Amino acid sequence: RLFACDCDASVRPHAERLQADFGARFAFTHARFSGLDAAVQRVNGGDSMHGTVDGVLFDLGVSSMMLDEGNRGFSFRDKALGVLDMRMDQGRNSWTAADLVNWLPYHQLVEILQTHSDERWAQRIAFKICETRKRKWIESTKELADLVHAVVPKKYNASRTNDTAARTFQALRMEV
Repeated sequence: RLFACDCDASVRPHAERLQADFGARFAFTHARFSGLDAAVQRVNGGDSMHGTVDGVLFDLGVSSMMLDEGNRGFSFRDKALGVLDMRMDQGRNSWTAADLVNWLPYHQLVEILQTHSDERWAQRIAFKICETRKRKWIESTKELADLVHAVVPKKYNASRTNDTAARTFQALRMEV
């Protein structure tokens, strides 16, 4: 039996297609990976994974599907601009990336940027976030990306193959 779990509820239609193709040999549940054993027990009527599961399908990380959907808030690419959310499970009542940038104090923003992405310009970016939100809430991926681009020296940004805003998005996604 193949068991799949994902915290992103939007994958359920894909899982239902697999369920239709494979019947009882496939089971899906909407859960975080940290709750995998409990999820298997729910599906198996109390039995743990041992002896009842032959394989587990993991979908780790952010998918291209998530990057392409602007309402998910994972990307600052032109075709996927949207709200600053970044939650894997949008149905879960938890902080969004917009909540973080609009509520956390300067020192916590610096720590997040340095810890999760080794951001060289963390202090500048955090300061600009704090200054900007005094005038207007930061709500979109474009606003955040533009803010980062405004404080990172152009020479540094031009010499990189990856957009400098990618590190900020990475750090916020990890924190969310």
